Amino acid sequence: MNQSMSTAMSGLINFQSSLDVESNNIANTATVGYKSDKVTFTDVMYSSESLMIDDYMGYGTSIDTIKKDFSQGDITNTNNPYDFAIMGDGFFTIESKYTPTEIAYTRAGNFKRDQDGFLTTAVGDYVLGNTPTITTVPAQTIVDNRLYTNFIATAKGKTPTTIYTINAYSSDYKQDAMKHGNLGVSGNALKTPTSIIKDIEALINKYQYTLDQNQEETVVGDPVSYKTYNVEFPQPIESGKTLEITIDGVKYQETVADDPEDSFNKLTDQISSVTGLKATANFQNATLSIESIIPAKDFTINGAKNDFDNARVTVVSEASGSGQTLISAFENQLRDIITSINGSFITSRSEVNIPKSGDSFTNKIQLDLSNPILGISNVSMGDLYQEDGKLYIKQLDASYLVGYIAPVSFINNSGLEPAGDNKYLANDNSGEAKFIDGTSTIKSELLEVSNTDLSKSLVNLMVYQKAYESNSKVVTTSDELLKTALALKNK
Repeated sequence: MNQSMSTAMSGLINFQSSLDVESNNIANTATVGYKSDKVTFTDVMYSSESLMIDDYMGYGTSIDTIKKDFSQGDITNTNNPYDFAIMGDGFFTIESKYTPTEIAYTRAGNFKRDQDGFLTTAVGDYVLGNTPTITTVPAQTIVDNRLYTNFIATAKGKTPTTIYTINAYSSDYKQDAMKHGNLGVSGNALKTPTSIIKDIEALINKYQYTLDQNQEETVVGDPVSYKTYNVEFPQPIESGKTLEITIDGVKYQETVADDPEDSFNKLTDQISSVTGLKATANFQNATLSIESIIPAKDFTINGAKNDFDNARVTVVSEASGSGQTLISAFENQLRDIITSINGSFITSRSEVNIPKSGDSFTNKIQLDLSNPILGISNVSMGDLYQEDGKLYIKQLDASYLVGYIAPVSFINNSGLEPAGDNKYLANDNSGEAKFIDGTSTIKSELLEVSNTDLSKSLVNLMVYQKAYESNSKVVTTSDELLKTALALKNK
């Protein structure tokens, strides 16, 4: 067989392979996350045999590489909270459902929740990421919302190394207060049910405010102290005199009756009825101790007197506190007051490590809130939403952090081994999978579609078809030449 036929055969074989590759690209035009293949050719070795010394003749072509094009595909809006798209370089980390030791990578973000509550790919492989540590106070395996019917507060926050959500619930504290009745006794932090309810509501408002203030970055914070005054009235305290104290510009008065101690206690009870304050009397020394029950909240005693004689007002401690220390103080104070009226109060904190450059991921993402892995709620379902990889489940007013997924990258994406089902396997050529901070983001309710350029693929298809036909013509021409040569020999 002459050289032209051999050269043309190499063209036929390799253009057939190219047609196969381009046909596969076209077939996957609608495949989520598909990355098209690109064929490159190289010429085969040259020879100078039977030619002039500076003349060389090629021996055909061969396929040099078939490589994936990992450029960004178009993004389409789906309005499905279980659809995710990576904007930029990177891959989702997944674990084979049937081969737990097989870790793979995909760009296809069309996820779903499986029957066990895990976040999976369309074919059932587990999506991997960082999972939360759940802390409930008091400790419980599963938070039963039927016992904690009153929603208190919710917040998202961030420390230097973690992100978290806090959710707080209680029993019906209004009903609890009414059933319980007064706290304390006259002259010693007496609180009526109405005062108790107002104190709890003031604490809740300041607690939510403090949570909101710490969303950007929660530090350990300064120690908490409660603003406290000591008020020493001039003696004697006797019938007919008027005791007066002014707090934040508001005057509280009590005219001393036949029982001075009882009148002194009644003034104390007036102050204890003020939302956020409690007062304790020491009649023997004619002193009042007045303290805020709201952590780090300031108040001012503008003055006090017994008739026309001014009392001695001393600041015992200033209001202080910040950061996580202050958040914990609010939770402890709410818990103490609500449990003192035979109610219940609980907080659940879900905390996830923020991925660092160089991290990889091995944990399955559980979405079932009632699953013991989470145990955040006795109600399993909620609405999934995400913020740049941070996964939350929303139930009514509460948001629970359930995981963090982040794209991983490779030194050489082209070295990844395609494994079908939109998956790739790492190997020595690709390098290890590592999270690189700042290289990409994750968006929800979006999908990355195939990056196949259909018009370009159709042009390539026509080029390969014509090249195949041309090489076929070379084969038939060579065959005719060979027949002619054989006919000359036989004459």
